[in-house]
Amino acid sequence: MKRVLIISYYWPPSGGSGVQRWLYFAKHLRSYGWEPIIYTVSNGEYPYLDEGLSKHIPPGIEVLKKSVWEPYAMYRKISGIDTKVDPTIMAELEKGSFFKKCLLWIRGNFFIPDARMFWIRPSVNYLNSYLERNKVDVIVSTGPPHSTHLIARNLKRKHKIPWLADFRDPWTQIYFFSQLNLSKLAQNIHLRLEYSVLKEANCVVTVSNDCKVGLQKRVNRKIEVITNGYEEFERKSFLDSDGKITMIYTGVLSSDRNPKIFWEQLTEFLGSKPEISHNFQLLLIGNIDKTIIEDLRKSKLAKHLVVHSSMPHLELQNFLNKADILLMIGVPNHKGVITGKFFEYLFLRKPIFSISPAESDVVTILNETKAGLNANFEDADLLMNNLNATFKKIIENSFDPDEIQILKYSRTKLTERLSVLLEEINTEII
Repeated sequence: MKRVLIISYYWPPSGGSGVQRWLYFAKHLRSYGWEPIIYTVSNGEYPYLDEGLSKHIPPGIEVLKKSVWEPYAMYRKISGIDTKVDPTIMAELEKGSFFKKCLLWIRGNFFIPDARMFWIRPSVNYLNSYLERNKVDVIVSTGPPHSTHLIARNLKRKHKIPWLADFRDPWTQIYFFSQLNLSKLAQNIHLRLEYSVLKEANCVVTVSNDCKVGLQKRVNRKIEVITNGYEEFERKSFLDSDGKITMIYTGVLSSDRNPKIFWEQLTEFLGSKPEISHNFQLLLIGNIDKTIIEDLRKSKLAKHLVVHSSMPHLELQNFLNKADILLMIGVPNHKGVITGKFFEYLFLRKPIFSISPAESDVVTILNETKAGLNANFEDADLLMNNLNATFKKIIENSFDPDEIQILKYSRTKLTERLSVLLEEINTEII
């Protein structure tokens, strides 16, 4: 069996979407002739923990770990934040005090490509020693953090092992990059490092067609797309156990993605439908910006609102099974953002109510699978039309998605596609 070294900062006990893509790839790779070896951090700064994900780790898999010094603990102490820092929403500091904006400037200009930069050199030294003693056929790096790509780049240069670079999110084209207040020098360093990764990797993979287009603007080469997907779990049927019609949102929701017009339209819709309003529940689960929660609790939606913090995935699945409508909120003006939970929503075969840019990758998949409706953040009329249409399907039990198209996004099917790419670069002459 061929061996693939996967460099991923996120690995159980980390929770969240960042860990799941390669956890599930690793789970299924053996079925396609590849033995995964995981290299990860031994003391990661994770937004939250989810011990339940460990059950998906293949038995007997080799997991290599190396500790790293990270500045986030120091940041929490200086800024007075007593919770874990989610690096995916560091740009939220932009709306804070002058002091916090200074911290953001330091993070953007001195920690390049990211705050995990101190993991690069010790990891390269550790893995150089490992590769001198152990055969590996392909190296994979997955980012963010994009420091992982620099580790893999250095290993490829020395050992001439084929390398696949996986971009779960863009690097310089990610939606909050401009908010980091980078100096010209820092920006140029980011661009140079990103270009070297895109140029030197034997294969570059990303998660959506829009991200693919963005990366191709940076480098003249072929970029592959393997979307995120769903791992099957038990779908339970709850027959009106509490009589509620529940709309659920799960995951991160930062203030710059707050769908204010949707909240207004939902309020108006419920006001005109007392028979629905009486039984309606809006359930938000995850890392929800405090200002969004505060605004909702001051609004007419307050009596419908239930909020839970991030929870283990197994517990979250119970809430998803009980939900009637699955709320998807993208990123304004960014067509390529498809969050991992979207594919889990597909698996559930329940109506997806999406608020994402028109002509985005989410809309393409929704149309292909007939799994839900989408409206742009600012389109009040279409938001209202979609509310009426979605609730009509719930009440009439007439929701009918395309099962065949949904199956394309299972983790097993996606791993099969990945294995083909690994085989292709493994046969290349370096």
